Amino acid sequence: MDGTANHQGTIKKCVILEIEAGGHRHLLRLLVTSLGKEAIILGLPWLQRVNAKIDFNQGTLQVDPNKVNLTLCKGSGRT
Repeated sequence: MDGTANHQGTIKKCVILEIEAGGHRHLLRLLVTSLGKEAIILGLPWLQRVNAKIDFNQGTLQVDPNKVNLTLCKGSGRT
């Protein structure tokens, strides 16, 4: 996240996660690494692309379902 090397080494694996947004199911590619106490980190470019609406008080994230798309993992396609 901050440009320093990951203490677990180079990221070599990813997982495909199925989510539901706006009544539609989508597949997302997530890179697998050790994040410490964090379960997931969503990048600003992705949040901007899906036009995310975040309500921190309610703990919700809404996205435009037409802007969510699948990007397969490199290599075998899935890990």
